[in-house]
Amino acid sequence: MNDRLTWDITAVEADDGKAATAAAQVVRRIIVMLLLTAAALDLTRNHIEGRQQFGRPLAAFQAVAQQIADVYIASRTLHLATLSACWLLDTGRDAGVDLGVAGYWCAHEAPRSVRTCHHLHGGTGMDTSYPLHHFSALISDLVRYLGGADYQLERQAC
Repeated sequence: MNDRLTWDITAVEADDGKAATAAAQVVRRIIVMLLLTAAALDLTRNHIEGRQQFGRPLAAFQAVAQQIADVYIASRTLHLATLSACWLLDTGRDAGVDLGVAGYWCAHEAPRSVRTCHHLHGGTGMDTSYPLHHFSALISDLVRYLGGADYQLERQAC
């Protein structure tokens, strides 16, 4: 059985309950990835503001600030792509391309952003009792569900 979804969402506007359900499942998973990325960003921001290194907060170091800024930009881009797709679906318009863009960004940027958060946490982020570990594991599962970034990009090229 092939668990990959296709992004031909035009059938959502028709009376096809299966297609509408598939689109809703995709949107839910993308929203979960968006929320997990935002939660990882908040957790990491709090960590680097409170953790001291060489008598200064980690956030005061330029390299750390640049890395957390990259995570912030990715998080906001995921938010924008997801919001656009949801708005189109809500207004009854074709959201296939926007869902594909959101799927690609989630599959490509969410894992990379969470890896950066792990890096900024040091060893703490890999502890299975720490929330960041669970965010990362769930994002990995959701990326597999979406078929991965390459698959999402190929779907957009067709």
